[in-house]
Amino acid sequence: MLLKNNNYFSFQRNKNSIHALDGLRGIAILLVLGRHAFRGYFPENHIPNEEWSLWNVLANGWMGVDLFFVLSGFLISFHITQRYISAGKIINYKDFLKRRFLRIAPTYYFVLLVIVTGIIPFYEFNYYDVSYRIAYHLMFLQDYLSADINVAFWSLGVEEKFYLISPLILFGVFKTNKLVFQYAILILLILLPMLLRMLSSLDNGHDLTYVAYFYTYRSPFHLTFDGLAIGMLCALIYNHRDKYNLNKNLHINQISFWLGFIVIALVLLSEAHFSYISKFDIVYLEFLVASGFGLILIGAVFNGGPICLLRSKTLFYFSKISYPLYLVHLPLIPLSIYITKNSAIMNYMNFQNNFYIFTIVFITLSTVTATIIHFVIEKPFLIIKDNIKQA
Repeated sequence: MLLKNNNYFSFQRNKNSIHALDGLRGIAILLVLGRHAFRGYFPENHIPNEEWSLWNVLANGWMGVDLFFVLSGFLISFHITQRYISAGKIINYKDFLKRRFLRIAPTYYFVLLVIVTGIIPFYEFNYYDVSYRIAYHLMFLQDYLSADINVAFWSLGVEEKFYLISPLILFGVFKTNKLVFQYAILILLILLPMLLRMLSSLDNGHDLTYVAYFYTYRSPFHLTFDGLAIGMLCALIYNHRDKYNLNKNLHINQISFWLGFIVIALVLLSEAHFSYISKFDIVYLEFLVASGFGLILIGAVFNGGPICLLRSKTLFYFSKISYPLYLVHLPLIPLSIYITKNSAIMNYMNFQNNFYIFTIVFITLSTVTATIIHFVIEKPFLIIKDNIKQA
């Protein structure tokens, strides 16, 4: 039935969407791919001896997850506002969660199933107590109980908890008539995880490995929702765009975008973070990165920045497959390394320099796999979601 739609195997822009956000989503997944390509190919803490900042850019690609968080915070808040609040309705919590489940769970459960059944060649994980670990992954608790089946799954635990509480937060925000109180609530929410990280670091100290830092400070929802809260603030600003005349003030929008770009570029090009875990890394870095992306987002939605680039077909393509690509790319690293090492061209090149060949193999294999998952698993449930009668 679905295949009778002539447009099923195509990617089409929604005329009602904010097209610049597709570009930002595409950039987010490319940053993550670069990070994991680098970490997967080179030994830990080993950066090639080349005086070029590419290695720092790749090593710092973890920031792509923070950009995903800012985008999620904005889009969820925007859609809740459009679907319920702006229509003069009470937020239909059941309808909201049903839509979120259809958007997130089927593809996630499918990739989880593929991994635990061992279908992906050369990808291995510890099967000890696997039933318990699968169970808490099914309940999206891996941000607290360790995402040790596929480490990329940790952010799904964070986002699912945000989906549960975001309608309640927005209900409270919009019950407050004064704008100053609405903004104050969200600003306090933005500062909360940074405060919690600061308090937590007093007990845990700072002499941490990256893995210890990740599971102690980066992964748990209550310590890492800076970007989601900043996205909510951006959605509130966008909701009041006519009041501030932001649609017409291109100068301010350009300043917002490029100021955010400078912040992100400085972090991205700086020395690879987390080789040594400092107090700044623990407490302030995530807030700084999320704030930079927030400035970029609020500038981009009002046509600030390189709009032609953000609306490019390449970034749009990666944005459309970004969710299955995020879920499946990391388990494909061992297979990509195997293909690279055993390809004919490898006989004529130095292995270290073959990182570039590996990256091409890795991105190609991941992109093809994600595209198949998108059309076979993700898109049918998106169609079901979109056909649900609006509550």
